[in-house]
Amino acid sequence: MPNPHDGPVNVEISELFWKGDELVAATFGRGMWKVRPLGVIYVDWRNTGPTFDGTLFFPFRTVQEGIDVAGNGTTISIASGTYDEVDPTVFFKRGSVVTTGGTVTIK
Repeated sequence: MPNPHDGPVNVEISELFWKGDELVAATFGRGMWKVRPLGVIYVDWRNTGPTFDGTLFFPFRTVQEGIDVAGNGTTISIASGTYDEVDPTVFFKRGSVVTTGGTVTIK
């Protein structure tokens, strides 16, 4: 598992750009950093843990959180259940939505 302290410290990002499927951040005086976004974002309303990062072990609790961090081509995997979304849920990126374990209702 990656070290949670890997990555740039709290510094100014002077340039942010895509290089292929990687997001690259150029910082002022601290180097360049790259990340490949998750191919699958997980959502499960039952997650009661303190951490929500969209991974299988720490899924987001709302569908909108998954949509907000998903890139084009990302799959959003939504666990079965009823999701009470605060605002209207809007899918505005290209990708896939799959459900696991049964029916999903979004209110």
